Amino acid sequence: MSAGRDEGRPSVAKFQLSKESELRIEATQGHAVTVTLLSGEAEILGVEMAQNKAYSISNRKLPVFTWHGCELSVSGPTDFAYTASETPMPVYANTFGVIHSRRKHAEALREKSRLEGESISRDGKPVANEQNLSVQTAQFTSDSKSTNKTGQATIVNGGLESEKTDPARLGPRVIIMGPPESGKSTLASLLLSYSVKACGKSLFVDLDITRNAVRQI
Repeated sequence: MSAGRDEGRPSVAKFQLSKESELRIEATQGHAVTVTLLSGEAEILGVEMAQNKAYSISNRKLPVFTWHGCELSVSGPTDFAYTASETPMPVYANTFGVIHSRRKHAEALREKSRLEGESISRDGKPVANEQNLSVQTAQFTSDSKSTNKTGQATIVNGGLESEKTDPARLGPRVIIMGPPESGKSTLASLLLSYSVKACGKSLFVDLDITRNAVRQI
């Protein structure tokens, strides 16, 4: 799975990474480690590295991934620094691809509704605008053996449509779950970085307020 593993390595070391592999680094507690891309292309949590720029890492562990191969320089004390050919990055990238595809589909649905004269609110629900000539509100009652439910429906352009929002219009909602130290924050950071590169707008909510684990590279 891995090669070039060495704990407590010298203050400066160079690593040659093959395509679709990564360098895993953990800085020694209380010390900073700098990582520099010497040649090729690499990224940290989805953020592309600039060549010959030193990136500082302290009190954390990070993977440096390359799609096409690269050479890296690591300066400073590390608890570990080793290369790995088995990495979840292709799966993560595919996950982002699915999310991005659903986001684009939702945008297309909202644009279609707009062109058809239906105004869509920020939460994806249809609302009335001046172009909608027949927007009414109707009461309905659902009677079953166990419950009686009363609610509203919206008639838009002559069609009866429930106020319950079409999930496809809202775009994807993703929750990342797992045990401690399973890579949740790593995946969240990577998906957010890829979203920014794709000109997307994402809302991130960290439910573990004690850690505030997603930080700027």
